[in-house]
Amino acid sequence: MGTTAIDLGDWRRGSDAAVLSRFSRSVERRYGAGLSLTQVQADMRSSAFTCAPVRERRGDPPDVACRKIERAAGCTYTWQVHLFDDAGQGRIARTRALYDKQCAADDGLLGGPG
Repeated sequence: MGTTAIDLGDWRRGSDAAVLSRFSRSVERRYGAGLSLTQVQADMRSSAFTCAPVRERRGDPPDVACRKIERAAGCTYTWQVHLFDDAGQGRIARTRALYDKQCAADDGLLGGPG
């Protein structure tokens, strides 16, 4: 984990694909398998993410979902990181990074307007 904020990508000017790609790489590098789930959540909170356990138990849901939302120029930008603890040992097995941008009358996806 780093001492700097999580790299969200150039979300004000970059394409959605470029922002997601950069954010995903940042999350993968920062949160490798075996790290403490508690420490990862604390690190995410230091970058203004809000984390909560996932209650859904169908399929293969993450154990924790962390979300950050920014609003600017009529758009809502949402980043999420799903944290998986497959063995139930309080350690990261894998992560999944998601990004969404919704503007004006678009339908919401990850937490934007809709």
